[in-house]
Amino acid sequence: IVPSADRLTAFGNVAAAFNKDITQITRAVFNATTGEMEMLKQFGIKAKQNTDTIDVTFGGATKTIDKTSEAIAGLIEER
Repeated sequence: IVPSADRLTAFGNVAAAFNKDITQITRAVFNATTGEMEMLKQFGIKAKQNTDTIDVTFGGATKTIDKTSEAIAGLIEER
């Protein structure tokens, strides 16, 4: 995950909204790239793994994204 001020702010905002530490959301994003979607649920993100993509529902919107840390981080950053 490439850190930037915007990305760190977005991760921090989502973590704070769920009363979690920023390292927990970072770990959840990393785990999702390895197929472990369970930690994302802590942040209101429902994820269904496909072969090379993930169907994610976050903030009431469902979107299909690549199964990469950048794509998952980008989704969080969009919110």
